[in-house]
Amino acid sequence: MFSVEERSSLAQVTVEPSEACCSCSARYVCGGGGETKGRLTVLNPLRALPGDVVRIEIPDDRYSGQAVFLFGGLLLAAAAGLGLGILASAIFSLPDVEAGLLGFTIGLVGGGFVVYRHFRPARRQPPYPVITNILRQGDAHGSS
Repeated sequence: MFSVEERSSLAQVTVEPSEACCSCSARYVCGGGGETKGRLTVLNPLRALPGDVVRIEIPDDRYSGQAVFLFGGLLLAAAAGLGLGILASAIFSLPDVEAGLLGFTIGLVGGGFVVYRHFRPARRQPPYPVITNILRQGDAHGSS
């Protein structure tokens, strides 16, 4: 069960843990994979209102690919920086530890910049889950 808490193009959704959470790729992000309620920011194309109970769909392939890019990119950049720092220590006769640490830091910052540019809002839509169905309307709809 998911219930909407804000109305806009994005909604904050409270996630009640269920069996579906066990196979969800976002279970560690929203907290819904455990025994406590989780929260997700989702796209709200159906304009669900606060109190509505909704069904959401999480784009697993996009979400997983973006997570691999984020963490893999940072790890690769840090390792490349470390390698270049150690190479620079041999070329410029610098102490190994300091050159490696400097290279690691430069690589991590450079990788962070690349990841930031990749995920910045003006460039790309983040892989938000999407409300696909309103299962039950809440009190915000009023009585008819």
